[in-house]
Amino acid sequence: ENTPESHVAISETTAYYITDLLQGVINSGTATSAQLSSGMAAAGKTGASDGWKDRWFVGYTPYYVAAVWSGYETPEYMGSSNPSTILWNKVMERIHEKYEPTEFPIPDGMQRVSVCVDSGMLATDACSRDVRGSRVMTLYMEESAIPYSSCPCHTLVEVCSESYGYLSEDCPPSCKTKM
Repeated sequence: ENTPESHVAISETTAYYITDLLQGVINSGTATSAQLSSGMAAAGKTGASDGWKDRWFVGYTPYYVAAVWSGYETPEYMGSSNPSTILWNKVMERIHEKYEPTEFPIPDGMQRVSVCVDSGMLATDACSRDVRGSRVMTLYMEESAIPYSSCPCHTLVEVCSESYGYLSEDCPPSCKTKM
């Protein structure tokens, strides 16, 4: 008789945070070729050995997990692309044909929060109007981890839209704006 023992290795919230990070690998990182065309959520991690003689990808969806290794019996350089992500995609596309696209579950108690990517504090209108483009990221956080104050890095200042400089006495009132 075998009675299995089980232990929680990481919290549900920690697992969510890791999955959220690993979705970035597929959505905009080193494994974009693993994206599923159905829109099914997927997360994963690429890897390579010294000299890129072995390539692998371990990925998962809300339904399945799979690992793929690519290499040669006699190791040789495989180039900069990762054939493991392409093979993973081909297999997972077929396996998921019968499933409706879904997202990874969000644990109870998580709240959607907009934070400034520069300060990590609550985002303000000034964060979204940064001259480099919006510096706001929206994510789910545990209530205890939500910042309690607003971003101190970004401020809106009144400028003259005619010169895009600080306000001077020469600026017509109709050209005063906040940036």
